[in-house]
Amino acid sequence: MIRPVVVAAALLAGLPAVERQAGSWYSYPVYMTFLMPEGQFARFKNRPSASGEGSCVQASIACQGAHAGVPAAEFLLENSPYGPAELGGSWPERVERYAQSRGMAIYNVEGTPTIDYIDWALERGCYVSITYGQAHMINTVGRKPSGEYILWDNNFPTELRTVDRSTFLQEHRSYGGGWCVILRGPAPPPWQRAPSYIGPDQ
Repeated sequence: MIRPVVVAAALLAGLPAVERQAGSWYSYPVYMTFLMPEGQFARFKNRPSASGEGSCVQASIACQGAHAGVPAAEFLLENSPYGPAELGGSWPERVERYAQSRGMAIYNVEGTPTIDYIDWALERGCYVSITYGQAHMINTVGRKPSGEYILWDNNFPTELRTVDRSTFLQEHRSYGGGWCVILRGPAPPPWQRAPSYIGPDQ
């Protein structure tokens, strides 16, 4: 669950400009190698806090952490040496606080610039946690050569689906104008090609 926030139409302080590399995504004909095996995705199902609020933001960032090899993020949903479990509703300021306490370097972006960051991160093979629909955060985990975005929803963690760019932008910006969180650092190495649960381009 995402609590309502006032979203600025500008980058948060300190974020660098995105360097775009036009078309570089399409140089990866085996784009599906960036997807984790289904069993890995299943670990990050949304779970409620003691008050009953969902933890979609933390579930999404934890999934990113598993993909990128960042355990401080991967274990957000449970007590660990990196800190206590972070459950319940979240907003940019809360994410910034627990990222700092855990030593997680992140891009925490709101408003119009999010799409540039999203496309840039996907081109590097990274996952991106994004607002999508009403008061929910999910991950986009890749783009097909046709341009469709591949989505992973922590409420349905063993399923992936694709949407066209128009739908993606509409849903991403439908709640407060858009918010995304990206783990900073080197691009993760490709996972071994495994997922047969999303079909090739037709």
